[in-house]
Amino acid sequence: RIEGAGFFQGSGGGAGYGRKTLKQVCLEEGFDSTEILAQLRERDIEANEEQTLREIADRIGVHPKEILPSLMRVAQGDTDGR
Repeated sequence: RIEGAGFFQGSGGGAGYGRKTLKQVCLEEGFDSTEILAQLRERDIEANEEQTLREIADRIGVHPKEILPSLMRVAQGDTDGR
């Protein structure tokens, strides 16, 4: 696992998010993609807006449904992952 992958935990609803790009999810959920990408980089997770959540999840060894709750925490300002 990539350092910082422990941030990604939770029970997201899934709903096909693994097939969506990070950009699509940010637009749909009202997230700031620049902030999300910065938070991922702080955790040594390289990603870009055109990657699917599945691609990002596979890279860090988690299920795609685990990423959405973590993105929501980042978007709400909880940057320590709790």
